[in-house]
Amino acid sequence: MDTLVAEWDARLANAPPRCALEVGSGTGYVIASAAVLMRDTGVNDFRCHATDVNPDAVACTRATADAHGVGDRVSVIRCDLLGPLRESLRGKVDLLLFNPPYVLTPSEEVAAGGIAAAWAGGKDGREVLDRLLPDVAPLLAPGGTFLLLLLHDNKPHDVAQILRSYGLETDAIIATRSADEERLHVLRAVKPR
Repeated sequence: MDTLVAEWDARLANAPPRCALEVGSGTGYVIASAAVLMRDTGVNDFRCHATDVNPDAVACTRATADAHGVGDRVSVIRCDLLGPLRESLRGKVDLLLFNPPYVLTPSEEVAAGGIAAAWAGGKDGREVLDRLLPDVAPLLAPGGTFLLLLLHDNKPHDVAQILRSYGLETDAIIATRSADEERLHVLRAVKPR
């Protein structure tokens, strides 16, 4: 969240997003906070979207958006990654957020479902992320920003190179934080205008 706020202050507030999407919203705190930033910047015609495969996460995201006073601006659907939003939001997303399941696990744990879907990343912790990467550039509007949370073991520089191969500009890592035993990195990619 602190990286999103810093990104907002440095870049996004000057041309506020009108369409934001969080894939794998979990509690909904990040997308609700993005909606609050959009609202408080004075953007009137904005819309936020969130997806999660877990029905409890979908309910939690809705409750969090309501608690932040932005429930009418955040639509939440239960689906794997993008579901129907892949086509309906194509070329429209100004801000894409993803905190993927990034823990290195056996591949079979990725498909196990349940609560493991929140962390099980499979080989290199990237099996879920690697499925989303080809959709990032088509989803983003010109000038759109993608913020992605990764561990060092997820090979962020390799992810940045993949995003570059899809035509996105990336600074690689824009923030690094420690959380307990994890060293987390935020990668930013931007679709050229």
